[in-house]
Amino acid sequence: MLDYRSVFTGDTHLGSRGTRGGELSAFLKHVRCQRLYLVGDIIDLWALKQRWRWPVMHNQVVRRILKHVQYGAHVVYDQPDDGPRHAHRAGGSRGCAPAGAGCRVHGSRRR
Repeated sequence: MLDYRSVFTGDTHLGSRGTRGGELSAFLKHVRCQRLYLVGDIIDLWALKQRWRWPVMHNQVVRRILKHVQYGAHVVYDQPDDGPRHAHRAGGSRGCAPAGAGCRVHGSRRR
């Protein structure tokens, strides 16, 4: 088990073709951290809207993230800052799942 204070992963695009869910799941299985930063497009809502594709391995990645929370990691989701021209891709919503114990949703507005 590899121990780190912070781990960053970004633009995983779960739900789209070519995502390396197996590799990400294996990485998350063998790492322990105090903070896990999920940066950018973790779930590709646009690709899912075009064609639903959600392999079992994508569920495994989500389970591993939740396992980190269970073991006390603070998970921070930093939303992509694609601006209003991309808001329609997620149905106008820029949020994610409601923040739970150990989780925090963090916006990334740059001005």
